[in-house]
Amino acid sequence: MNLSTQITTSCFPAIAKLAAGSCVQPAPFIFSFTPTSATQGANVTITGTGFTGTTGVSFGGVPGTNVQVLSSTSVRARPAGGASGVVTVTTPFGTASRAGFTYAGQGTAQSINMATIPNKVFGDPDFALLATATSGLTVTFSSSDPTVAQVTGSTVRILGAGTVTITAQQNGNSTFAPAATVSRTFTISKATQSITFAALPTKELGDAAFDAGAVSTSGLPIIYSSSNENVALVVAGKVTLTAPGTATITASQPGNSNYDAATSVSQTINVTLTLATNNFSVSATGETCRNSDN
Repeated sequence: MNLSTQITTSCFPAIAKLAAGSCVQPAPFIFSFTPTSATQGANVTITGTGFTGTTGVSFGGVPGTNVQVLSSTSVRARPAGGASGVVTVTTPFGTASRAGFTYAGQGTAQSINMATIPNKVFGDPDFALLATATSGLTVTFSSSDPTVAQVTGSTVRILGAGTVTITAQQNGNSTFAPAATVSRTFTISKATQSITFAALPTKELGDAAFDAGAVSTSGLPIIYSSSNENVALVVAGKVTLTAPGTATITASQPGNSNYDAATSVSQTINVTLTLATNNFSVSATGETCRNSDN
């Protein structure tokens, strides 16, 4: 055996075996499970090692339901009935057992009362979910789309526009059976936005390109356009002066997945050209000639 052979991180280093230079997953081993007493259908979380690829969990010799491999060291399952006794985890690499489980029967029935959730608008503040179980046990919540509405405890934070379902559940304990889940669906609409765009000062041809200064309440970038690019041209978001005259600069914001488009706002810009040589001047509004020799 080549002792320099590396064992992959998916193996449990303390008891991993090497065969032909490769890592072999060890048989499972159970450290503990909680709760140690549960009713039919209540979640039981088992902690140990070697749980990758778990094919079954049993309680008192009766196969459990809703088996979930949370990680290589954690499995969750629900007693489907049966008897007290040994908890068993089976994987393709072996079986692990630990005694001490008490089956508490079907348990006392309970139900969940959950308030409806009104529709929201993107940007609305966090809000609390209202739900109680007739058992008095704590109700937990989950979101069908955490990118739209994120649930922490019983508080919802809106992260985007869309439709989302919040589900309330109560998994029971050694006295109460799990409650039927209750769900509430609501819609988060896009927020409106507006543009503030102040009047533009008169500019002199030759002035540097400038930011027209419009802002949106959403904070999204403004898009500018010019009605007369022969006078004022928008380049890389800035207004560049090209000739004397008048142009209308329009500020727009098309919105995104969370904001509706803003109503466009326009301002007029006057570009002047002044030349002064021997008392001869030209302005954008006309031409005058003055010469002391004439």
